[in-house]
Amino acid sequence: MSSRIRIGVALVVGVVIIGGAFYLRGQTEVLPTGILSVSGSPTRGSIAETDKNNNGINDWEESLQTLTINSASKTGTAIAAGGDYEPKTLTDRFAQKFFEEYTTSDASGSSDPAAQQAFLNSSIAQLSGEALDTPYTQKDIRIGDSSPQALRDYGNNISDIVNRYSGASTENELTVFARVIDNDNAKDYQTLTNISTAYSKVLADTLVLAVPPELASSHLLLVNAYLAVQADVAAMANAKTDPLYALVRVKRYEEDAKALYAVFNTIYSYLYSSGVRYASDEPGSIFQVAGN
Repeated sequence: MSSRIRIGVALVVGVVIIGGAFYLRGQTEVLPTGILSVSGSPTRGSIAETDKNNNGINDWEESLQTLTINSASKTGTAIAAGGDYEPKTLTDRFAQKFFEEYTTSDASGSSDPAAQQAFLNSSIAQLSGEALDTPYTQKDIRIGDSSPQALRDYGNNISDIVNRYSGASTENELTVFARVIDNDNAKDYQTLTNISTAYSKVLADTLVLAVPPELASSHLLLVNAYLAVQADVAAMANAKTDPLYALVRVKRYEEDAKALYAVFNTIYSYLYSSGVRYASDEPGSIFQVAGN
């Protein structure tokens, strides 16, 4: 790896450390997570902040720093026959772009910490565009009828799909990812892969459902929420090879998880207001919401 890229990797490690502020540092709200580990009601969880060596840096940040170095120096980097650097992952692409922009910026020759901090913050902000998904549209869903039975069946069906794949893990994904950061354990990476695969299957099965016209907009929000959370978990599962992309997706995970729970609440509130009631042995009873 050329000295130019080595320096770029060192710089991007700094970006990851500062970017950690987006993730856990100072986080006081408990995140809603783990729709596939639901049993009776959605669970909530968070990652505890620890600093085992008392050096002022959270343990997860130090682990991610190591993963970033490993990714850029071993797994994602390729040098073509002509000697050109070919970045394979977001971590590699960002390291290259970051260094190129840094060497031509005012911050590169400045001893002012504020100027360098501003440059880093600007670089981090640019990463948000790397976590965008191509959303589903109305043409991607099937519209059914709006009979009382169709409404009842729809609520049972979307709950049944969640139940169908809930065996992927008994833990929510953020809890597993916390262990990945802490221990870099292959079993935990596989668990995240299994959860990601389960979300993909939930999404596929939900897309083919017949949707009552009144719930078409909510159904569209539901499948796009599944799409986003699946992509978030897939990035967590690949944190070892592309840790910077994992950081970007985890940054938006709270937003995606909240959106998923919100749309479930919207759907079942509508069903309740429409007179749909589920017995305790029906799938729809898991997410049944009493009207406000």
